[in-house]
Amino acid sequence: MPRSPSDKSTNTRHANGLGGDHAGADARVLDFARVSADWFWETDADDRFTFISDQVASLVGVRPEDCIGKSREELHGGIPQDATWAAYRKAIHAHEPFRDITFIMADPDGMTFPISISGMPVFDGGKFVGYRGTGRRASQGEVIEKLVRNIVGATSRAVGRDFLEQVTRALWQELNVDRIF
Repeated sequence: MPRSPSDKSTNTRHANGLGGDHAGADARVLDFARVSADWFWETDADDRFTFISDQVASLVGVRPEDCIGKSREELHGGIPQDATWAAYRKAIHAHEPFRDITFIMADPDGMTFPISISGMPVFDGGKFVGYRGTGRRASQGEVIEKLVRNIVGATSRAVGRDFLEQVTRALWQELNVDRIF
């Protein structure tokens, strides 16, 4: 039988989560992190890896110990990705958080695949000391979606909004659709 909102045990459970103690809270945060990322990483103030979790080896084909002391550019540098590097550098130089920056990597056999990274700047007493973040293998679908979004954005800037609205109206009429959204 469902409990009422005034039931004290329900309120305590929601306020404290599934485990009421500090260890339970730590475990909860760790569980959330594990389901949201494939691996974890840290870099120093010079953007060189100081830590990368072991999972990166099986997912990306790079041993963690081969990453320590190297910058991301040293590890990813062989594949041209100017717009991605520009977005990454902008966030890093401004010491801002970033989310889902997608790079293309190559495994030792030369097969390419996308990875997505997110990071938070870390400060110690107000001094920037590096980044802490997560990485995951991204799907090809995510990459295609980003590409389409970028193409549409570039097209709308190049040809103008009026032209795109005319094309959209023509498509709506052709498809007998009143509204898309």
